[in-house]
Amino acid sequence: MTDTDSGVLRRSQKRSATSRLRCICTTTTTTTITTTHVEQKEREEMISHETLYGLANSLGACAMLTVLAYHFLAVNAKYVGQKQGASAAARQAVPGAWPLSLCAAFVMGRAHDSLSHGRPRPRPRAHVDTLLLLLLVTRIVIVFCRRCPEPITSHPRLLALAGGAERAAMVCHAAASKPPRRFFVGIFVSLYSCENEKATKVTAPLLPACGLLIAHLIAERRESSKVIGPLLAALFSSSKMASASEIASLLGTLTSAIDVFRAELVQQGLPEPSLLMSEPHAIDDASYVPPPAMYEARRLAIASLNSLKLLLENPVEAAVNTIRESAEIQGVRLAAEIGLPELLAGGGGASVAEVARRTGMHPLKLEGVLRLLAHRGWVREVAPGQFVNTRRSQTLRRDTPGYCAVRYIYDLMYRFMGKLPEALTHPDESFRMATDVAHTAWNLAYDTDLPFFGPASWTAKYPEDAEKFALGMGGLGACSDNGVVNDFPWVEFAKDRDAVVDIGGGQGTLACSLAAAHPEITSFVVQDIPAVRQSAEKYISSKGLSDRVKFESQDFFEPNRRQGTGSYVFILQKVLHDWNSEDGAKILRQIRECLLDGKSTLLIIDPLLSPATISSEGPSARVSLAALHAESKYRPVPPPPYIPSGFGDNWMEAYTTNVVLIALCNAFEHSYSSLEDMLSRAGMKIRKVNAIRSFVQITEVEVS
Repeated sequence: MTDTDSGVLRRSQKRSATSRLRCICTTTTTTTITTTHVEQKEREEMISHETLYGLANSLGACAMLTVLAYHFLAVNAKYVGQKQGASAAARQAVPGAWPLSLCAAFVMGRAHDSLSHGRPRPRPRAHVDTLLLLLLVTRIVIVFCRRCPEPITSHPRLLALAGGAERAAMVCHAAASKPPRRFFVGIFVSLYSCENEKATKVTAPLLPACGLLIAHLIAERRESSKVIGPLLAALFSSSKMASASEIASLLGTLTSAIDVFRAELVQQGLPEPSLLMSEPHAIDDASYVPPPAMYEARRLAIASLNSLKLLLENPVEAAVNTIRESAEIQGVRLAAEIGLPELLAGGGGASVAEVARRTGMHPLKLEGVLRLLAHRGWVREVAPGQFVNTRRSQTLRRDTPGYCAVRYIYDLMYRFMGKLPEALTHPDESFRMATDVAHTAWNLAYDTDLPFFGPASWTAKYPEDAEKFALGMGGLGACSDNGVVNDFPWVEFAKDRDAVVDIGGGQGTLACSLAAAHPEITSFVVQDIPAVRQSAEKYISSKGLSDRVKFESQDFFEPNRRQGTGSYVFILQKVLHDWNSEDGAKILRQIRECLLDGKSTLLIIDPLLSPATISSEGPSARVSLAALHAESKYRPVPPPPYIPSGFGDNWMEAYTTNVVLIALCNAFEHSYSSLEDMLSRAGMKIRKVNAIRSFVQITEVEVS
C-alpha cells in the first residue's frame, strides 16, 4: 500500500469516527433533551411541596374558622339558654367558653396572617410549627365542643366540616414533610380520630395510621398527583377519618344508655330488674313515671338492641320467625283467656298437669304453648314442666290494662288483619282504591257492609262489641297515659275553665288518670256514644271518681252539647286517626264552633309519624343523656348514629296502629303535614306540638 493510500485510509477512518461520535453526541443530546422534557412534564403534573403546603394552610384556616363560628354560635345559644333558665350544667360551660374562643381566635389570626398574603413561601418547613399549632388549637376546640351539653350538639354538620378540613390539612402537611414528621402526624391524627369510640380506641388507630403511611410512601415516590388528590377528597368529604363500625357505634350507644339507666335505679333506691323475678318490679307499676334521663336511656337501649338484632340476625331466619310472632300472639291471648297468671300464683307456680287439669286442656298441647311463652319471657320454666309467673305475665291479670288490651283487641285485630293483603290487592279497583269506611279488610273479614265506627255501624248495632272495644282501648291507653298526664301543664290549661271534656273518651281511662293526678281540676266530662255508658260509669266508679268525672252521650259528628255553655279544655285522643281527612274535618268543625268565643281550647293527643330514616350522623348518646342529668322537664334526645328516627320498637305501637287503621277503617295515623291539612279543612291550625314521655304528642290547636 502506498503512502497516499494509507493517508486516504486514515482520513477516511477519522471521518467515520468523527461521524459516529457526532451521531452519538446528537443522540445523547436528543435523549437528554427528551429526558429533561419528560422530567419537567412530570414535575408539572405532580403536586409540589409548595402546593401541598398551600392547600394545607388553606384547609387549616378553614377548619379553624369553621370551629370558631360553631363555637361562638354555641356560646350564644348557651347565653340565650341561661337567660331563659337553662340547667346549671349548661351555665357552667359559659365562663370558660369565651376565653377559649378568644385565645383560639388570636392564635388563628396570627397563624393565618403570614399565610393569607400571596403564595406560600417555597420553603414549606418554615410554616411547620405554625400549622401544627393551628391544627392543635382546632383539635382542642373540637374536643371542647363535643364535650359540651346541648345546644352545641344541635349543629353536627359544622363540626363535621371542621373535622374534615382539619384531617385534610394534616395529610397535606404530612405529605410535604420529612418522614419523621409524617410519622408523628400519623400518630396524632390516629389518636384523635376515634376519641369518642371507647370500644375501638385500641384497634381503630391502626387503620388511619396505615393509610397515612401508605400515602407518605407514595408521596416519597413522587406519585402525589395520582393518589394524594383523591385521598384528600375522600378525607374532606367524610365526617370521621376512622369511622367506627355500625356494631361498635350501636354498642357504644347501648353501653351509655344502660349506664344511665342503672345509675337512675341506684339514685331512686331501686333494685335492678331480673329475669328470675316472679313479682312486678317498681318500674312496672302503671303510676310509675321514670325521670327524663331514665326514660330516654331506656328508649336508646331498646332502639340499640333492635338495630343490633337487625345486623346480627340471619335475614332468612328473620322471615321465618314472623311465623313465631303469630303463634306468640295466640299464646298470649290464650294465657289471658284462661287466667294463667292466677293459675301460676304462688311461689312455686304450677305444673303443666295441674294447669291442664284446672282448665280441661290437653297436657301436651298446653305444654307446647307454655314453652313458647317461656322462650318469649311471658312465663318461666323453673323445672321440666313446672312454670311460674314473670314480670310480663303479671300484666295479664284480669281487669288490668294489659289484660284488657290482649283480651279484647287481640281477638278483634287478628281476624281482620288477616284480610289486609286481600283488601289491598282486591280485583275490584273501586274497592282497592276506596277511602271510605265501608270498603276495608274489616268488611271482608266480617262479611258486612257496615263500617266499624259511626252512628250506623257495627258498634252501634252490637253494643257488646262497642264495650269490648272501649275496654281494649283503655288498656292501650296505659302505654301513653303517664306521659300525657305528667308532661303537660294541665292545671295551667284548666285554670278558670269549667271542665276538661274528653270527646270520644271511651270508658274514661284518660279522664280518670288526669283526675287522680291533678286534684286541683274539679270537673271532667267523658263524651261517647250511648253504648259505652255502662262500661264507662262502671270504670269511673271503680276509681272512686264519680263525683268529679261524668259521662255524657255525644255523637261527635253532631253539634257538641257544651257549645255556648261555658269555657272548656276539649280533648281528642286517638279519635281523628280513625277517620279520613273529610270526616275528620267534620268532627273538627263541630268543635270549632265551641272555640269561636275564645273561651275554650282544643288539644289533640295522637302520634305524629315521621319517616323511618337512619343516619350515620348524630350526637353521641353519652352527651345527649348527660344533658338530661337531674332535669325534671322532659325533652327527647336526638337519635344517635344508626338509631332510627322513630327509635325502633319504642314507636312500634304507632306504626302498627297505622296499619291496623288502614285495615279497619281506611284511615291513618297523622304526620305533621297531614294533621295540618285536616285542620285547615276545618278552619283551624296547629299552635304548638308538645313532646311527652310517650309515643304520642299533645298538639295545641287554635282557630285560623
